Amino acid sequence: METVVASRITEHLERHHLLCTRQFGFRQGRSAADLHLLLASDLSAALDQGKATAVVALDIEGAFDRVWHEALITKLRAAGIDGALLPLLRDYLRDRHLTC
Repeated sequence: METVVASRITEHLERHHLLCTRQFGFRQGRSAADLHLLLASDLSAALDQGKATAVVALDIEGAFDRVWHEALITKLRAAGIDGALLPLLRDYLRDRHLTC
């Protein structure tokens, strides 16, 4: 069930171009190699133009547990996800924590 719901949401977001073009994680047809190539290209262009450059990379530990669920539901609604799916997602997220 989780896979079907995730697939439907992803399809909707992709179809309506609601994901950032620079979002590479967990997207089909986009790899870490693609991201590295884009980063190298952007850095090279900035250096060629004499611009100062910096790279910041974040890997937030426990990001799943830190997501504000009501804000996520609000953003999904704004992205056109509605109907019976929103209450289903709200119930799914209630008291949910990732364990390893």
